[in-house]
Amino acid sequence: MSEVTVVRLLRRSAMGAVFDAETKGTPVVLKRPVATVASRVVAAYQHLQPLHHPNLVKVLGVARDGDGPYVLLERIPRGTITSLLESVRRADEDVPAEIVLRMIEDIAAGLAALHSWNHPSGAQGYVHRDVSPSNVLLDSRGHFVLADLDLATPLHGAWSVIESAGKPGFRAPEQSADHAFPRSDVYALGALVAQVLSRGTLVAAEGAAAVLGDVLIERDDLSPGLVELIFEMIAEDRACRPTAEEVVSRARALLVEEARGADVAAYLQSFRPESVRPVAMPAKSPARDVPEWRVKGTAVVATIDYLIQQYGEEAYAGLMEFVSERAKRALADQVDGSAWYAGDVIVELTEAARCLHGDVRELASRIGAWSAEQALSVGGPYQVFRDKGLRKGVAEFIRATEDIYGLYYDTGRWVARIGDSTAVGLLEEVRYPRVMLDRVFAYLKRGMELVGARDVTLVETVDETQVRVDIRWTEP
Repeated sequence: MSEVTVVRLLRRSAMGAVFDAETKGTPVVLKRPVATVASRVVAAYQHLQPLHHPNLVKVLGVARDGDGPYVLLERIPRGTITSLLESVRRADEDVPAEIVLRMIEDIAAGLAALHSWNHPSGAQGYVHRDVSPSNVLLDSRGHFVLADLDLATPLHGAWSVIESAGKPGFRAPEQSADHAFPRSDVYALGALVAQVLSRGTLVAAEGAAAVLGDVLIERDDLSPGLVELIFEMIAEDRACRPTAEEVVSRARALLVEEARGADVAAYLQSFRPESVRPVAMPAKSPARDVPEWRVKGTAVVATIDYLIQQYGEEAYAGLMEFVSERAKRALADQVDGSAWYAGDVIVELTEAARCLHGDVRELASRIGAWSAEQALSVGGPYQVFRDKGLRKGVAEFIRATEDIYGLYYDTGRWVARIGDSTAVGLLEEVRYPRVMLDRVFAYLKRGMELVGARDVTLVETVDETQVRVDIRWTEP
């Protein structure tokens, strides 16, 4: 393989590192998987390299150097569906139905090619296993391109079993038993479409069917044929879901029947993804006189994941120019969710992201709410607390937040005193800055909503020794 020059690190994850690179002057993406999954990931990319399809990311090659094996992929710099949704929310507009239909057609076409790919090695079809907004790229021709084939698995008979894969909310019911079928990918595509139609409501928290039901209340431009197709895609029984090929055929027919012309390239140009906007950092905040405190790695991971999902890998990589050397060192390697990190790491990262979302306190609140949805959703690490709240009521969940707080932070103490649809929360002896309070209380509010509380209000009173929060809600 031609000489490859690494330009910069884009991100690290549990699967490995991703780099912006060049070969013969051509921009490419270089993926270097971690040793524990390298043999499987590299084998998958090798098998899929001959598969060329306009709706699948192109595998340029697989090679090895002194640091181990790596994969070269085409670089598609226009962002992801996740970054498109951020632009849509900023504009306070819905993604038009014709764009959604073209999205369905394109992604399903890529899946159909993947599901039917027969490699000379004997592999008969592959399952993607990780279809989600952050794994669908937008190219300059107006195509939606399915990427991130790290978890792609060859079919063995009718199904494949390796390890649980996919993101919460996008995993089909059968994947809870580690079974992945072609129609499991169709379910994930349906969940993705539900999230797009709702301008980004996280299906991990509410479930795809519930999110889609809410959409139908708000939107009257979705044809019965489109709604029926999406509901069939997210059917609990996989036998009731269409195949990817059937989805392509039906989406194309709907585009013709409804005379919907979808100029995706022009539409995407009007909503240029956030991830390709230049990163311009505002002036740094003055130094804070905040004593040392620590945060659990899970909170750092949640921050990184949110920023990448919302703004893309390039934008996240650009933020590293605006954090301290100490924070850079902490973030240079894969973040260990079970380890403790200096609290300034998470604060610096959030404040650096002001260049992507101008109001840092609003951004912190968004991250807090998103973290709650990820942690408390079905399959999330703290699902047990949500289940307890659903069984025993909102007050029981608020009591459980005393334990939840201690899982994230080693500073201060959270105490909840419960009344009748009211509570008082005391955050005592806290040592972190205001931006973290916004995050903590957004997590609390969203967590209460996830166990059914309505009309949640939090009123804070801050003094020198503690923060008092008066909490009110309406029972479900």
